[in-house]
Amino acid sequence: MNANVNLGKISASDFKESQSAAIARFFVEKNNRIKTHFLEMDKTPNFDGKAMILDGSFERITVEVQIKTLPKHAKKKDGTISFQCDTKAMNCVLYEVTLNPVALLVVDCDDCRVYYKLLTKEYVMSLDIGAQETKNISLSESDIFQDNKFINEVCNQIKLVNTDCECITECKLIRDIINNAQNTLEENFQLVYQRDVVKGYFTAYRIDYKDIQKTIIIGKIKMQFGELTEPLFFHFDKDFIRINRSPSEKYDIKDTDIANIILEIAKELKKPILYTNAGKPTFWFELPSLWQLRSKQIDLDWYLLN
Repeated sequence: MNANVNLGKISASDFKESQSAAIARFFVEKNNRIKTHFLEMDKTPNFDGKAMILDGSFERITVEVQIKTLPKHAKKKDGTISFQCDTKAMNCVLYEVTLNPVALLVVDCDDCRVYYKLLTKEYVMSLDIGAQETKNISLSESDIFQDNKFINEVCNQIKLVNTDCECITECKLIRDIINNAQNTLEENFQLVYQRDVVKGYFTAYRIDYKDIQKTIIIGKIKMQFGELTEPLFFHFDKDFIRINRSPSEKYDIKDTDIANIILEIAKELKKPILYTNAGKPTFWFELPSLWQLRSKQIDLDWYLLN
């Protein structure tokens, strides 16, 4: 065929990309603990696919992945590696384009090895990217991919409840409110959390339904930002507790603000708690861990047609 015809062509870089993806897939999936989705159809403008950390046979945690082929001459005599890397995935972390963990996989096709960097916000901020389109990344033997190490680092990242500035949680007061709920017959909100101008109040009390001879314990959280307030409530008498946040435009009140209060409630009640935002799972509290869940809405066309 005439080489000047304007048709799509397969270049040498296309082969390098597919080889890198194949090598990365082999090492990441080697022990059947992570399932990869690195096909060309899974690529987005910022990522090259996803790695799904499994819980048994279920996909539990989604990690956005950027795959890079290690350039020639990137290795130094002292064993370290240094190369220029595109900053799109890094900026996705800085500007919260995704809330999923993000990982950079670097494939050495010559030696058939895979390195990785978990692109945490702290790590990316330390790179001081600014407006740079590429940034120098350094790797060493300690960055060689091992699924156990990788999974532990991802889990440690997503189960931490961090806020952007110092916050105060009145842990003992929350425990006292719960322990006195059986003897409390009306709402009595008390300040239990504060982050800058965001405040969180909590109360728990007993309701007696004499006509049906039933008693329940109610817990209520009231978040406040200036004059704006946002209520949440739950029942104590469940095998696991569900607390749902309604769709809200009070963006200064973060899910992590509410989660800091719920974490202390979970500790005292010793029950798992599912926290949802607009019905979508966001946090799962089951001590000693707190999981930040990454849920994706899937429309079931076959159901909607019935």
